Amino acid sequence: MKEIILIGAGGHAKSCLDVLLLSKKFKVLGFIDKQKKASLFNLKNLGDETYLKKIKKKTANLHISLGFISSPTKRIKLFNKLKKMNFKFPVIISP
Repeated sequence: MKEIILIGAGGHAKSCLDVLLLSKKFKVLGFIDKQKKASLFNLKNLGDETYLKKIKKKTANLHISLGFISSPTKRIKLFNKLKKMNFKFPVIISP
């Protein structure tokens, strides 16, 4: 089973987590969120974006689970930054 980490812990992240758990193809190690007190069910908050270099040692698989609010700009910038750091973004399909 592949390991993966979620980026974000809001409402969209909960939906993404649901799909990941249903697919049974990934073990979710935790999530990254800039709010230290953020929670996502029983997953571990691994820290904020500054921990990405450490996290890459655990897995290179990420899923950007930030919701789309008014503009995709933040998600696009984050994706490009993480892609340059050689993270991978597996395709997640709901069963």
